Amino acid sequence: MILKALQLVGGMANTWMESKAESQKINLEIKKKQLTGDIDWDLEAMKNSASSWKDEYLVLLFSIPLILCFLGEWGRNIVEQGFSALETMPEWY
Repeated sequence: MILKALQLVGGMANTWMESKAESQKINLEIKKKQLTGDIDWDLEAMKNSASSWKDEYLVLLFSIPLILCFLGEWGRNIVEQGFSALETMPEWY
């Protein structure tokens, strides 16, 4: 009788330990997938930015008024007129 009770308790403990180990294994696999997903996303973003003109466009956009200011009165007038026109735009713009 005591032997059967010990076997039952031992079986329950063994089942609990197996389920705990399986749960930890699943959690580890999920974390690995999340990490590789993050890494994959970063690699994909770097590949896409290699052929992107976004940074170059912004450099040109902000450089044009600066360059025009050095082209004499003609360039400064264009820049001043442009910024005056921007002042008349709505606040949300």
